[in-house]
Order: sequence, then C-alpha cells, then structure tokens
Amino acid sequence: RKIPTTCVVGSSDKETCEILQDVFMNQVFRVYTSSDVLGIELGGALKNVIALAAGINDGLGYGDNSKAALMTRGIAEISRLGVKMGAKMETFYGLSGIGDLIVTCSSKHSRNRNAGYYIGKGMSYEEAMKEVKMVVEGVYSAKAAYALSKKYDSPLPIIEQVNKVLFEQKAPTEAVTEPVASGEEEPQPQEVEFTASFTLPERDVEYRLDICISGTKDVVASQMISPGTTSAMVQLTGRGTVYYDLYIDGVFECEKKVTFTDD
Repeated sequence: RKIPTTCVVGSSDKETCEILQDVFMNQVFRVYTSSDVLGIELGGALKNVIALAAGINDGLGYGDNSKAALMTRGIAEISRLGVKMGAKMETFYGLSGIGDLIVTCSSKHSRNRNAGYYIGKGMSYEEAMKEVKMVVEGVYSAKAAYALSKKYDSPLPIIEQVNKVLFEQKAPTEAVTEPVASGEEEPQPQEVEFTASFTLPERDVEYRLDICISGTKDVVASQMISPGTTSAMVQLTGRGTVYYDLYIDGVFECEKKVTFTDD
C-alpha cells in the first residue's frame, strides 16, 4: 500500500543491524537500529498490558485525557522496570517503547485495546478474549510483568491494577483510583553539561571523530583527532545514561556509554 511507517531492528551485533537496515529500508519503510534487545522486548510485551488498561478506559466511557494519562504513566513504569533490568532508558522513548504503545492503545485494530474495551463494559477477560477471537497477549504479559516488578522492586501501579481486574475480579471503576493514590511524583529530568572521555585507537594520520546517539547517525559532537592521539575529551549535554556510537571518518568504530552527573 506504500503507506509510510517505521520499525526498529535489534541485535547485539552492530553489523547484523546495519545489514538488516540496508535490506529493508526504502522510501516508505524507515528502519532504525538498536543494540538494546532487552529494552525492545520489554517495550513490545508490556505495552500490551497498558493497552488493556486503555481499552478499559474506553469501555468505561472515559475521555482522551484519561487515556493520555494512562499512556504517559504507563511508559514511565515500563521504563523504570526496564532500566532496573539493564535496558536503556532511551529505548522506551523510541519506536518500540512509546511508539508501539501509542498505536496499540489507540488503534481500532488493536486486539489488546479491544479486549480491554469489552472488560470495561463488564465482561470477564475470558469473555473478552472470545469476543476478540484472537490472541490477547496482554492478559499473559500482565502476570509476568507483575512478577518482574516484585523481583526487581520496581512498582508498576497501572499493571498491578490490571492484574487485579483480570484475575481478582476487581471492578475497573475501583481500580482507577488506586494508581492515583500511589504517591508517585512526576519526574523532573534536567539536562546537564558533561565532559566525557573517550578512548580511541592510535592512528598515524589525522582523522575526524563523529559522536552520534546510538542507533542513529545524528552527529552531536565532532572533532579532528591528531596523529598518535589515544583519547578525546568531548563536551556533551544530556541526562541519565546515554549510549553513543563513535564513527571515524564516517565508519562505525564502537559504542560507548556515558552517564551524566551533576558532579
């Protein structure tokens, strides 16, 4: 149909990612790459649970603001868990995180959103799954997510309430008030300037070092490196932990992790 869309390819092997990117990329299908396989998997699985909640929201007759709140706080709790498990925070801001969440919570074609809608109308999850007539992954992911939240001591207030609605017959109208009363504060992330040190291969000729956000080719810093130099100090601005790709004269060299601090 030639309708523009995007996807993310995940692999711990950079070359594999770039091969697949080259194979599938075309004018209407843009492919991004990521080394964060864990983050991609978590975002893809747990967004289905939030989509159930979004469908319940619709079934109860709540509005767009309520759904937007669910989606926003949903990605917040998913990303908190993911980072504790070792995933990269920025993965959840991308296609397999907030991107996948938006479409799954909003689309009339979404199995999980539609099943949630029927649950909001008063059906049990078994009745809703029969009505949808397809696999509703969020029902199975809800239990797994709740178990992970206990294992990693990472609260998932929305996903916890979805579990109670699904498996403890809690009324959706009662579940709505629980996450609101959890006492969570909206995070106030602040970007900081940070001088990062990068170890470089020693070369006998001058070359250009480009530093890009991992998985993209958007240059955030660039330096000319003198012959014989084995390190570079680079001024960067960001927050939390960010992964960067280093390119030497346009050729990928390696991935580096930078943790921004106020120190």
